[in-house]
Amino acid sequence: MVVYTTTGDKVRPFFCERIMNWADLWAAMALVLILEGLIPFASPRGYKNMVQQMAEMPEKMLRNVGLLLIFCGLIALILVRG
Repeated sequence: MVVYTTTGDKVRPFFCERIMNWADLWAAMALVLILEGLIPFASPRGYKNMVQQMAEMPEKMLRNVGLLLIFCGLIALILVRG
């Protein structure tokens, strides 16, 4: 992908400089599974209580929490992989 500046110069965006490594994607997915499994393994009763509380939350609040987590994850990814 090539992007042109206002002066007509060709510029390659930073996201085109790297080729995606599928091993990194699968490693990230594996870490997500590990982290998601830690909470119910360490405290099943606490996990059940948390899920029950989440079920009682309004959908809009859950969406907002999800959006906040997405932004935090993106910022962390940029800082780590930047």
